[in-house]
Amino acid sequence: MRLRLAVVFLAFAASSIIAVMPVSATSGRDLPTLVVGNTAFAFDLYAAVTTQGGNLIISPYSISEALAMAYAGAAGVTEDQMSNVLHFDLSRDTLLLSFRSLRAFLLSQDRFLTNVYRAPFELRVANRLWGQAGYGFLPEYLALLYTYCEAGLAETDFLGDPEGARRTINGWVSDQTNAKIPELIPQGTISSDTSLVLTNAVYLNAAWEYRFEADRTYDETFHLRDGSEIEIPMMHQLEDLLYARGTNWQLVELPYANSAMVMTIILPDEGAFDTVEDAWDVERFGEMIGTAEPQRVRLAMPRFSLRKALDVTDMLATMGMEAAIGPGADFSGMDGTNLLYIDAVIHEAFIDVKEKGTEAAAATAVVGVGSSPPSDPVTVIDLALDRPFLFVLRDAETGTILFMGRVLDPS
Repeated sequence: MRLRLAVVFLAFAASSIIAVMPVSATSGRDLPTLVVGNTAFAFDLYAAVTTQGGNLIISPYSISEALAMAYAGAAGVTEDQMSNVLHFDLSRDTLLLSFRSLRAFLLSQDRFLTNVYRAPFELRVANRLWGQAGYGFLPEYLALLYTYCEAGLAETDFLGDPEGARRTINGWVSDQTNAKIPELIPQGTISSDTSLVLTNAVYLNAAWEYRFEADRTYDETFHLRDGSEIEIPMMHQLEDLLYARGTNWQLVELPYANSAMVMTIILPDEGAFDTVEDAWDVERFGEMIGTAEPQRVRLAMPRFSLRKALDVTDMLATMGMEAAIGPGADFSGMDGTNLLYIDAVIHEAFIDVKEKGTEAAAATAVVGVGSSPPSDPVTVIDLALDRPFLFVLRDAETGTILFMGRVLDPS
């Protein structure tokens, strides 16, 4: 009987920058290679999931790190395809070491500024393995994940009580995401054939460096893609921000207090959303942020709260990872056999953007086996996010994209 591998990754808000930025502040000469690969995968995945329609929020960092834990046990064609799709361009040990270095750097509080007038910045990352009690996982595989991913093994009774195991894992997910993802794994996803679940959680709670004052929020018109209009609460501020203008688009960057995290927003011109989004890839995004300069910006921005659940199994297969999904996969590095395979990949993400800052979360289940602005700007840019826009939450030092998405309807 083939055994199913279940891998769960979750994330709770963060911000990060594109891979074209240098990573000189981080340890490990291979870290820039990891960031470049992760960023390429982020845009590949975004292009694949846009076919779902509607608002969108995903956490490519969470998916990359969780799949890296599965990749650590892959071999043969499965390993090759995962490496190609995920843009893992480092040896296995070097890749996992680089993930550990990146995770440590993202969490290093000594790089965060102190601003007593703003709420503290909170970022957490956690990994966990849930394995069938008594199953013969290779000690070297478990040691590899414990050493590089800080992922300990929790013995679980999938065979005798799959529903209880599901509730236990969902409870861990909920705890790690401050209850923003309370029910990641739906009923029926975990079965008695499940042997392993890999979990990754990322949590962020961040205040804006320049808050939107609540008394300056009032209803305004938002123009939807179909030409209709809705009235929504729009926040307002006048601040010195990084800004860029290109063909058919504008860009603005909002920093978070006490951190290197930023939210980068791309506002396509009216009628140009599809054109801008279709051309939005890693190179294009790098060009966009590379042209941003300090400017005085009068910004109007909607409050928005998004939640998106996606089954990305077929998307990953279409992207070229079909050997890892379904019978025939080779995860022999986990147990010394060819019994494990990925059966489904389910992703859910959440983000809440308000006057004080941002809170967001994401979870994925693989089931189956800036520079200072000028003090006296010459002009003031009026920028109203009153139509669909794209956003990226990114770390301005490492180049890691943690969350990205689009707002088509903020209501």
